[in-house]
Amino acid sequence: MKKKILIVSDYLDNIGGIETYIKNLKYILLDDYEVYYFWAKNLSKVKKLMFLIFSWNNFIYAKKLKDKIEEIKPDIIWFHSVSRFLWSKVVEQVKDFKWLKLMTYHDLWYFSLFASEIYEEKQIPKKFNLIEFLKKSKKWKKLLPYSILKYLKLKKLRKVLNKYIDIHTVPSNFMKNYVQLLWYGWENVKVLPNFVDSNHLIERQDIFQDKINFIFFGRLDTEKWFWQIIYFLSYLQDLKFTDRKLYTKIMKNIRIFIFWDWEKKESLLDTFQWEDIIWKDIWIINDYSSKKDLLWLIDQNNKNIYYFWKRNFDEIKYFLSFSHYNLVPSLFLETFWLSAVEWAINWLINIWYDKENITNFILQDFKINFERSTKNFIYKLLKIINNHNIDERKKNSLESKKLVSEFVIK
Repeated sequence: MKKKILIVSDYLDNIGGIETYIKNLKYILLDDYEVYYFWAKNLSKVKKLMFLIFSWNNFIYAKKLKDKIEEIKPDIIWFHSVSRFLWSKVVEQVKDFKWLKLMTYHDLWYFSLFASEIYEEKQIPKKFNLIEFLKKSKKWKKLLPYSILKYLKLKKLRKVLNKYIDIHTVPSNFMKNYVQLLWYGWENVKVLPNFVDSNHLIERQDIFQDKINFIFFGRLDTEKWFWQIIYFLSYLQDLKFTDRKLYTKIMKNIRIFIFWDWEKKESLLDTFQWEDIIWKDIWIINDYSSKKDLLWLIDQNNKNIYYFWKRNFDEIKYFLSFSHYNLVPSLFLETFWLSAVEWAINWLINIWYDKENITNFILQDFKINFERSTKNFIYKLLKIINNHNIDERKKNSLESKKLVSEFVIK
């Protein structure tokens, strides 16, 4: 008879790196366990914000978790993201649970007031106290009540986790250091790899190989690196008037596919107008009825840059199947590298910042120097475009794939 495992997390409905990782767990566990999930479903952004501010004691979901435990009688309870919605009262429901209790720390949300502010390690608090937390944040003066409340909630959560959890896990050595540094220096902190579901593997397609295809997938926001692409396009726009020959050569050889999720579409359009980028070089596709229609449109219009708003993963996979390079979305300090693993296993070469926590998953020639990121990113792309060679790209793709092949769920 299989053991039962209950996986608990704040959300699974809005898929990001953490949620994707948690959903992939069931494919690893299904051979040995009956897998159950507990999370807050279909919450609006307003409700999420309200619970974040007022859920000092989340009695509603604490009762729901207790009922769930009594219903399925699990052998293992595994917590993941609990500092956005569930918080300590929910975790406390395992105090009488006599079997194995796990907790995974996926990001810096547990160790800072605003994790999205953190672009460098020096911005991470080195001690777990209010002064250190406030000192490392730029927003605390404007949001002082919220900042104090979050710190107090984290302090209580830290105490509960230390008291009731048996094994603490992290998705990278980078995170292990901070869990040990800031949360009591536990010796039982284990590093788990970032597994990719084999169902996400795609078969390469030999289409649109007349150009170098770059792909970006993420929020069009400051923290997700999109502005670097804006600067690159601005640079190309300057070339159009200063070095027409070079501009023609570059535009003749590249395509950029951008899949994005941002509700403020008007702000996006205003940004492009502000940057004075010629609209005929940019085409936003809002809808299409079939891949065949889309192929015809791309071919007929001969565009270079395409924006696809809120596509599902099957549609994104289609573009991955003939793309060459992935512009990994991350300006702030990432704590694990699931998207880099996922794209690399699909034969794409990742172009990402040279940061310690993901260094081993990016080929040396494709790392961006963080200290001079904008200029380095532009020159890196120009170098790739100028030196593009099919055989060399295939070789680099294979090396990139080998780096992450061990993390695929067969």
